[in-house]
Amino acid sequence: MNIHVPHQVIKQIVTVVDDDQEITPEQRQRVADWLSANGVDPATVAQGKITLEYKVYGARTRRQFIGFRQYYLEDGKKVHAEATNDVVTFHRYVEQHTELEPDPSWEGWEAYDAHMTERRKARAQEAGEQ
Repeated sequence: MNIHVPHQVIKQIVTVVDDDQEITPEQRQRVADWLSANGVDPATVAQGKITLEYKVYGARTRRQFIGFRQYYLEDGKKVHAEATNDVVTFHRYVEQHTELEPDPSWEGWEAYDAHMTERRKARAQEAGEQ
């Protein structure tokens, strides 16, 4: 297999929910529904950062993974570390099969869509000049 040079690979990390980010009950439900649709029980997800991570090879996006901290369970109950009495968690990734739909309450979609259209036009123009 020939790999063309330059062979651009970009790792993207999108923060879905950030540490200590306050979200509305509606947003929390959307994230919970998305996690469930991807085979994750939202009750096992520890509060904190949730990311979507993937690589872009040229113009191709590869598999996308949801990253989060999950509670460690034994017999269906959260395990606590005796020394610190903190709940035990571990970092987990699952492949995304169902995308998280954009937040319908965000009022910036019109400006965002216009910006993205301009970026696509600029990229197409640059590609045509090369």
